[in-house]
Formats: sequence, structure tokens, C-alpha cells
Amino acid sequence: MTNPLRSFRNTADRLGLEMPWTDPTEVCALQAVGHMLGADNVAMIREAGYPDGAIVPWTAEDVCIYPVGKILSRQTGYRTDLDGMDLAGWNASHWVLADWAGDPFTMGPDRAVYHAPHGMGSWRHRRMFADLGTFFHAMTIWMEFFIEENAGDIFDGDFSVRADARATLETRIAAMSGDMDRDAFVKLACE
Repeated sequence: MTNPLRSFRNTADRLGLEMPWTDPTEVCALQAVGHMLGADNVAMIREAGYPDGAIVPWTAEDVCIYPVGKILSRQTGYRTDLDGMDLAGWNASHWVLADWAGDPFTMGPDRAVYHAPHGMGSWRHRRMFADLGTFFHAMTIWMEFFIEENAGDIFDGDFSVRADARATLETRIAAMSGDMDRDAFVKLACE
């Protein structure tokens, strides 16, 4: 199986998206993050590196994937306040890896990737991807679909996602290997 991080990187490069990458040896030297990510993810990162702050074009606002070296500092506003104090209502077993419009993608203790919309009164982490590799695989499929095949234009005259575009994305995601909540991903992509 191809390393999902390598596929993500190759696709971003092919599409001309400027995404700096962290050298694998630098990434894995961070013990706190390595422990949080787990051995399988650390091995995947050692082989391919990790985005050093990636912006993935999205329908409304872009997905921001945090640099591994800044994951701990990017917990502010989610896990902690500006003084580093734990925030009430946050599940302390979740670490924010990325966000879309302020809605965090987190890694839970089971190493699955979750999504939690903000503004709901409390954080409800919904399991979206079985693991980090599946998250990056879905992001790769999204970039190919949204940027390469549609040049970012999947909208109708009312700025809603066209039915044919949504159906195509649903088909691509349905064919994807890996355990994930396909409906939740398509809904997020088509909001």
C-alpha cells in the first residue's frame, strides 16, 4: 500500500499547492507528539515526512493542517486557554491536528481522527477517520476532485454544491479503502 502522506504530498506538488514539509527525522524527534500519534503513524511519518503547515483548498474556508512541531501550541482555544489552563468541556484525550473554519480535526486515544463542530454548546467529537492515513487519503481524493478535476468550481448559481458534483464525490469516497464515516466527510465537503 502506498504511504498516504506520500500520496498527499505528491498530489499537492502535482497541483502546484505550496506545502512545506518537515523532514521525517525532525518530526519523530518530538517525543510528546510521537507518543500522541502512536507507533504506526510515526512509522508512516518517518517514511514520508509531514506537512509543515498545509492549507487544503475547500468549498468555503480551507482546511488547515498544523505542523507537527506546532501541534502542542495549537491547542489554545480548544484544549487550553491563552494561559495554558485546561478549558472546561474539552475531552483531554483529544489533540487538535487540523481545523476547518475553526472546527477541529482531532486525534483521540484510539488514534482515530475525529471532527468536532464549534458553536454547539459543547464539544462533540465525531469519529470520521479510522486513522491518520485514512484522513490524508481522503484529503488527497478531495484535492484531486476539487482542484484538479473541477478547478474549484463545483457550485451552482446559488453557491450550493451542484448535485452532479456531490454525486461524483460520493462515488469517489465510497470507492476509497479505509474505515471512515463517508457520509460525514461528504457532508462536510459540501456544506
